[in-house]
Amino acid sequence: MASAASSIIDDLTIAQVFQAVETLTSVFEFDPDVAQQAVEAVGIDVTQCYNYILDNNLAQDKGGPIVPIDNCPHVQHHVCIPLDQLPNPRNVRCSYVTTKGCGGLKGDIADDGITCPAKENWVCFECGLVRCSRYANGHGKDHYEETIGQGPDGAGHCVAASLSDLSVWCYGCNAYLKDSRVGVLVKRLEELKFGGDRDGDEDQNRPEDQEGSDEKEDKDTDTKGGDGEPDGSRYPGGKAPGDQENDKDDGSDGSNDESDEENDDDDSADDDDDDSADDDDDDDDDDDDDDESSNGNSADDDDDDSADDDDDDDDDDDDDDESSNGKDRNSSSNGGGGFSLPAGIPLIFRELFENFEEEEIDYPFGSCPDSLSDVAKFIQSEKCQSIVILAGAGMSVSSGIPDFRSAGGLYDTLRPELLTASAVEREAMRSDPTVALERGMFLQNPLPCLELNRPFILGIRDKIWRATLAHRFVELLHKKTGKLTRLYQQNIDGLEGQCKALPRDKVIYVHGSMDEAECLLCGTKSNFHSFCNRLEKNIKDLTGKDPNAPTESKGIVCDLCGYEAMKPSIVLFRSPLPEEFFENVPKDLPGVDLLIVVGTSLAVAPANTLVFRVPKSAMRVVVNREAVGYSLGIDYSEEAKRDYFARGDIDDVLLELMLLLGWYEDVKPLVGLLPEASAKILEERIEAEAKKREEGGVGVGVGVGVGLAEAALAGSYS
Repeated sequence: MASAASSIIDDLTIAQVFQAVETLTSVFEFDPDVAQQAVEAVGIDVTQCYNYILDNNLAQDKGGPIVPIDNCPHVQHHVCIPLDQLPNPRNVRCSYVTTKGCGGLKGDIADDGITCPAKENWVCFECGLVRCSRYANGHGKDHYEETIGQGPDGAGHCVAASLSDLSVWCYGCNAYLKDSRVGVLVKRLEELKFGGDRDGDEDQNRPEDQEGSDEKEDKDTDTKGGDGEPDGSRYPGGKAPGDQENDKDDGSDGSNDESDEENDDDDSADDDDDDSADDDDDDDDDDDDDDESSNGNSADDDDDDSADDDDDDDDDDDDDDESSNGKDRNSSSNGGGGFSLPAGIPLIFRELFENFEEEEIDYPFGSCPDSLSDVAKFIQSEKCQSIVILAGAGMSVSSGIPDFRSAGGLYDTLRPELLTASAVEREAMRSDPTVALERGMFLQNPLPCLELNRPFILGIRDKIWRATLAHRFVELLHKKTGKLTRLYQQNIDGLEGQCKALPRDKVIYVHGSMDEAECLLCGTKSNFHSFCNRLEKNIKDLTGKDPNAPTESKGIVCDLCGYEAMKPSIVLFRSPLPEEFFENVPKDLPGVDLLIVVGTSLAVAPANTLVFRVPKSAMRVVVNREAVGYSLGIDYSEEAKRDYFARGDIDDVLLELMLLLGWYEDVKPLVGLLPEASAKILEERIEAEAKKREEGGVGVGVGVGVGLAEAALAGSYS
């Protein structure tokens, strides 16, 4: 009996070993010999084997997905770094200067011959120390091991975040974390990495400059920050326990306090910030992509729900038309000054908010606009020469494009079992549907992303969804006035491409565009129609509606680099925003005379920073169903100096504005090109105009439009 039982146990053990080796080789792509060595060393726990392989430099991480945990017991005691001590992810190095030469798989040493590499760094969420990862010289893990025994639980400084992909790791749990309690820190790192203006970064982010400022010293003497964070000077000299010796060797102070800048840059194989595979993205998904109509990106969101964006006021509210009065009389005044810096806005922009009312500003439009007629009059005047439009999901609502986040959307209906993925990958997507659209997951396995997006990509190609009246307004604004400087579009649907009179270079796609294709690895662009043809042939149809679709999916190979990394040109979660956004904002905004905000909740940085980065003399018009941007300084009160709220349906409001601008004859022929909802609005207006003329009246598009143009020449805006 004993031998039989022993035999059963042996058989079970052998099966478990085989299963562990299989997982390490098939999911994480480690060499079988390496996988076997790890199992023999630490047992059959795959996570421990995974860490053993990486800690001992036996192989390089290929980005296999790990399901993060949400119940880490160490977060309570070991996540306590103040927000203002978080480093700028784009401009930091490991604070431990190595003299040992090469230490890790990727790392060796930097060009100066003495420091660790600039990438693959992690920040300790307890003391703020920045150290390199195990891929470099392993100083992050060294810091953890040196502090074991400290803290109420003796776990040491065990929680840290990657400054590359913003994933959060607990050494104590040997796992990535998906915990809302670290969300505020991840969000702040996200702002620093992917937020606002890049100008002057390098100078402003040097630790030595920060440490030498009186302001910094004063801040560090406070016992609590403005938001009630713990004292920033937890340790004498800013040094963490266990690091004095290292600091003595390397001359670093270990504090790595960086300025509160922002923006983005490097990405990484797992990310989840703006879009990558760090499965522990977690709390930030909601903020990532707010403004993309029907989109799996970016992050991060309010606007993402096409229908919500522009959204949900009562019908009664919609009926108070903006043409008579755009001000929200019941809202409290926030007059452009006298309020604190909005949450989520990088501190670098503080000066844009302070002492706003103290300046004497010469507004080119005279008094604050009180109607759409005033806005139209200013557009036609000589004093308005540069117009920027910031658009979100509300612009595409009437096209009928499905959104990803609402009930019945992609995330709600995602069925991982139908996707071409491993068991581990499916579990990760079941836990968090956005994993399917992360950069790291795509690098690991591009098929789930392509399978989920197949109907949407082909629908864009086949023009199932059409450009709305809102899109046509942008097109006509450029065509008729030549004053459109730029459209900053947060949607990824690419519907502007149907507006042939709108040059492509007039549009900045903040989160990328679905109507182009590129290689994620080498950046090679591909002809969109050619990409769609390959998508049809290579990727299975989850809907079952395409009889010619293959039954099994295979990746789409890049013709240049040879990897299966071709995708639509959208910003995946945990990826940086396009460089053109950061390059053009500083060029476009200083000369803006009019900013028009269309159908966005203004909840997502860095796009929402346009609102307060335009000149203080610029008119700002919000076209939406509900007031947005209070915290960004938009004033809906009686005392407003330059802000006008055009409340209502996006297409209705912008059609009215086009008619007031005298573009009736240009708009009429668009009926056949519009989506059903937009076409209905236009047809009803055309009928109303025709009826007015039959009755001997003057239609808005003819009489008022022409009269307005004449008034603009003679009026106060000329």
